[in-house]
Amino acid sequence: MIKDPRILFTIGALIMGGKETQLLRLGELLREHVTPILGLVHWGIGNEYKAQVATCFSTNKQIQGWNIIGYYQLLKQFQPDVVFCWSRPTAYLTLIIKHLGKFSFAIINASIRSAPVHKNLQTKLSSLLYNLYPYVVANGEAGLKAFDQWDKPGRFILPNSLTPPNLEKTKKEYRAALGFPEDKFIITMVAGLKSTKDHKTFLQAIRECTKLNPDIVAYLAGEGPTRTAIEQWVKEWKLTNVMLLGKRPDISAILKASDLSVLCSTNGEGMPNAVLESLAVGTPVVATTGGGTDTLIQNGINGYLIGIGDYHILANIITKLKTNAEQLHQLENNTSAILDAFSADRALAAFNTILDTVLAKPYTRHTTYGKKAA
Repeated sequence: MIKDPRILFTIGALIMGGKETQLLRLGELLREHVTPILGLVHWGIGNEYKAQVATCFSTNKQIQGWNIIGYYQLLKQFQPDVVFCWSRPTAYLTLIIKHLGKFSFAIINASIRSAPVHKNLQTKLSSLLYNLYPYVVANGEAGLKAFDQWDKPGRFILPNSLTPPNLEKTKKEYRAALGFPEDKFIITMVAGLKSTKDHKTFLQAIRECTKLNPDIVAYLAGEGPTRTAIEQWVKEWKLTNVMLLGKRPDISAILKASDLSVLCSTNGEGMPNAVLESLAVGTPVVATTGGGTDTLIQNGINGYLIGIGDYHILANIITKLKTNAEQLHQLENNTSAILDAFSADRALAAFNTILDTVLAKPYTRHTTYGKKAA
């Protein structure tokens, strides 16, 4: 029996985003409730993550991009039983070094975090490269299917885990604490500022629905390369009711203070954190259809699904919910069921199943969230 398997996680730049958040949540669970010795190799850490990384991982080292020699030396030093690759570049680098250095560790390619709706050349190439790995992990069925990995041996789902938010204040109290207006209909979009999140569609919907509903306020939480374009649209369309919040550590509070959240992704999400976190705090979601989003939102039950780029429908839904408090309240009442499906216990059970298979033998661990490992 392997008592304390040495697990090394690898990722590119550890900056604020969905896959980064899930890696750190998994690290917290494993560090507190199971016994593996955890290490992390990365290409850089954002300041917002440094303290959490230091808590989660016994070892964390930075390498400079495709530094094969530096990474080889780190692998020799850490001597992992398993390397859990959280990004495609580090998965490719690990595969090369494993064969060149004749290492015996097992590689798990856990980089699938999307479920592209349209298969372009990059998607097809990625699908072929995933076939090089004996073990591939995604955070949802949609991702495995999108990259043609579904039903192949050694393929697993490691679901995102939701920590029940510790939100003791009311919506009104959170609005006061955040400086949000008390008497407005607040809509929030939590997403990195990049083209695939399609903030333009969201802003077009806000522009359309506020013509008849001036009491609507929209917040954008996130940062990224399309900020300048977004600021230009806001200025050009005179959207004085739209505010960019930048990177925020208090996303749960922001979502709790909102009446509705929106996600307009154009490239299918694997299992979007923004949707999960919104539903977890009781805020309904309107999101574009595709990928794992379709498994989270029940149309008309806990939110609505819309077509990609369809800002007219989005504006209509916002207007309808803004003027129909009873319907909005019904949606709010149906959001909490998501917590059980993405509990820490389920994530730990899935992780244990993966390790049992990869190591080909049981290892010492504890599978119940909330109790320390013996």
